[in-house]
Amino acid sequence: MPSTPESLQKFVRYCQQHLKGDEKGESQNFLDRFFQAFGHEGAIEAGATLEERVKKGSKKGNTGFADLAWKPHLLIEMKKRGEDLNKHYAQAVTYWMQLQCPSSNDDLLEKLLSLNLELAEKEKQGESVVGQWAPANAET
Repeated sequence: MPSTPESLQKFVRYCQQHLKGDEKGESQNFLDRFFQAFGHEGAIEAGATLEERVKKGSKKGNTGFADLAWKPHLLIEMKKRGEDLNKHYAQAVTYWMQLQCPSSNDDLLEKLLSLNLELAEKEKQGESVVGQWAPANAET
């Protein structure tokens, strides 16, 4: 089943009501609901892997853990709300390359990271980062 404005609004409402922005405690719940909003039963049912092990993914060359890998479509590395995403750019690129996620559209990662950084900067400046499809009371 594809996503609908209603399924996306339901996701936004759920996040506003139940999630505070804690990476460790809420990321898997957020990701599962995120996939549901886009018409999947859940992240795992869509073929994604939560906490994907990334060999030599840490700064020290140890194993890292990507919050979600949905090869070759998507890598999600979550950070707590308000975190400066510029500090984590290299981590996301390393995970992406180590997991060999690049698709035929090689600049997809760059676009996604640029969008995330742009949204984080807007949020930091107090600008709205809520999509047009969101309910009127979506901004807090």
